[in-house]
Amino acid sequence: MTARCVMVLGTTSGAGKSWLTTALCRYYARQGLKVAPFKAQNMSNNARVVASENGQGEIGSAQYLWPQIAQALHDLRAENDVVVIEGAGSPAEINLHSSHIVNMRVALHCHAQCLLVTDIDRGGAFAHLYGTWALLPENERALIKGYVLNKFRGDATLLAPAPQMLQDLTGVPTVATLPMWWQHGLAPHDWIILPGSKNTSGDLAWLRAQGLDRAVAAHAAQGGAVLGICGGLQMLGEALIDTHGIDGNAPGLGLLPLVTVFEPEKTVQRTQAVFGNGMQPGSPWAPLAGVTVSGYEIHHGQTAQHPAMAKAGVLASLISSSPSSRIPS
Repeated sequence: MTARCVMVLGTTSGAGKSWLTTALCRYYARQGLKVAPFKAQNMSNNARVVASENGQGEIGSAQYLWPQIAQALHDLRAENDVVVIEGAGSPAEINLHSSHIVNMRVALHCHAQCLLVTDIDRGGAFAHLYGTWALLPENERALIKGYVLNKFRGDATLLAPAPQMLQDLTGVPTVATLPMWWQHGLAPHDWIILPGSKNTSGDLAWLRAQGLDRAVAAHAAQGGAVLGICGGLQMLGEALIDTHGIDGNAPGLGLLPLVTVFEPEKTVQRTQAVFGNGMQPGSPWAPLAGVTVSGYEIHHGQTAQHPAMAKAGVLASLISSSPSSRIPS
């Protein structure tokens, strides 16, 4: 069977797409359905390395990834009952509409039933909803099946008659009003993944302000798996050192004996890595032993073993990489 697709769109970044996507996945799972989340493009990692006249250059993911996106979505639909798709930013960025792959192109491709969520705490929520709907072409509007008001404080009955007025204008009902919910309790589970970042020190400061650094450390201390990708890897080290004003200085989380130094010249290159055979049997990383992976590097941060740890070879048995021996960041 081919899974049905539900898509969560937002009027803005930060409207609550990730939160609603997570909630819907849990809801469908509790109904006994096999469900998977999907996002076509991670906006914090929106470039790929390609050959250029000057050696290696960058190209936007929107011009690089569509066949892979379509195939990945096809594979998920073949294995699940429901796929919950998360958009990015707004689907009504009219200056980008002709080449935007992460929102309505995906929705049209899989005939997704779409929810449009907005952050009512910011103000102007009904204008955001109406304006987004109005800027979409008619065939894309037809996929919008419901509006969701997120981060509402107070008595939801006070919103009347605005939801009905909006439905009269657009034909789309407001299907849910979600309360402002601090500390919602999404606890660390089997894995914690720290993704890439365009401002590692700033995002690390936010992570600490939320108390998530303690949660990550506690998870690791109990033997849980922690995976850092790009800027996430940099956060897991001992320190971020920036003498050129590129990203910022900060102490790391101290879970890996690594130091990242930010250099003015950006590294842009394709790379290959081989996981070593030193993983302990039974660890979550053991299946990767000996596996060769190909990818790319786009970063100012140069990550290497902490000098005091290098002599002991703490990480040398875990990974070797080409064209250099440093850990790709």
